[in-house]
Amino acid sequence: MKALFTLLSFLLMVSVYAQNIVYVKQDAVGANDGSSWADAFTNLQSALDSASANSHVWIAAGNYIPEGTTPQASHFWVLKPLKLYGGFAGTESSLSQRNWQLNQTIMNGDKNGDDVAGNFNTKRTDNAHHVLIIDAPTGENFIDGLIFQGGTTRTDAIAPDASDEIIHRWVGGGLYIRKSSMTITNVIFRDNLGGRGSGLGAIGDLSTKVKLVIADTEFKSNNAAHNGAGAILVQWDSAVLNNCQFNDNTATTYGGGLYLRNTNGSVLNCLFKNNSGGYGAGLMVLHNSQEAIENSKIEMHGNTFIGNTAIETGGGFNFWNIEKGFSLTIDSCLFEKNKCTNIYGGPGAINVEDRADIYSSEQQNTFLLSNSTIRDCEAAFTGGCGRRRLPALRRIEPHLARHRLVRIARRTRPTQMAQHRGARHRR
Repeated sequence: MKALFTLLSFLLMVSVYAQNIVYVKQDAVGANDGSSWADAFTNLQSALDSASANSHVWIAAGNYIPEGTTPQASHFWVLKPLKLYGGFAGTESSLSQRNWQLNQTIMNGDKNGDDVAGNFNTKRTDNAHHVLIIDAPTGENFIDGLIFQGGTTRTDAIAPDASDEIIHRWVGGGLYIRKSSMTITNVIFRDNLGGRGSGLGAIGDLSTKVKLVIADTEFKSNNAAHNGAGAILVQWDSAVLNNCQFNDNTATTYGGGLYLRNTNGSVLNCLFKNNSGGYGAGLMVLHNSQEAIENSKIEMHGNTFIGNTAIETGGGFNFWNIEKGFSLTIDSCLFEKNKCTNIYGGPGAINVEDRADIYSSEQQNTFLLSNSTIRDCEAAFTGGCGRRRLPALRRIEPHLARHRLVRIARRTRPTQMAQHRGARHRR
């Protein structure tokens, strides 16, 4: 009897597991109900609508283009927590059998199929504003093994109205996340265009403390008319990026590679290479009055910033605090050959500024730079690696020193300080 019960339990578990997988394959010719590869859905949105909450959606290699009568109405949309996996040939029975780099599952916003890679000036008016929208705040969402390209949000002057509270028309060309906990792994965001967050636009929710994890993911050759060409992350209680790459992204204003705003963030073992922007070409962090976090925390460990170019300041990294307190740690990072081009601009590698008007408070902001190397940086006029408002490197602005609002962290080793100072004066 016990053996029979065990067998029935096992069969039930297998049955439930099987029911929780929905298959998508564009050339499937069976029943198209998503129950197997042979009977897979051929339409991705039909699969997303049919899948029950927390299901796995296995998507075979192919070019998936969202339907819609206008660019604004064209997108795939997830309204319940799902786990989306790409990279299948269409015969696999387990996740370990797939090869997502070989069997490319492309989420493509190029509806006419006429985009020219790297050309953001023509043939983009037909493209979907958002290739995929995730609006599932009640559970855990997961994306693995997909490629997002060709998304094109609005790029004109940003003027949101009430409708943009739901889906912001200027944010998230490749992937738009709205107030939903999300894990992203083994994903590529490439050749997307937008106003903000051209590759990824992720809007969190500080009140519900949704969390974001991005790992083993690449953002490359995205272009933003405003901020965050690779990605923009806004209002996350916790955002962790691990082993990601931001390469050859271009933003007009903030954060060519990555832009964090009012977010507690950990950036670990990431590469920022050959990005460009007005401020913080590799990485830009801003804490301002728009739902600012009390005592925000930014931790950067083991990252490499190389060959990034800003017009104004912070070729590698730029940090501005406008409101409330903060803790900033930069540890075991390499800044090499970053620069600023404006003759009146700031340092090429790192710029940290505290502009908060909190002189009478007892808040003590902290900036720790340790175990890091900064070299071969350039600025058009001021010198390369550390100029004004860099408390842990050389000096504190007089008002910060007078009011003890910044504590100098002395853990940076003298040899590394010497390396930095030498680089700081290179032209």
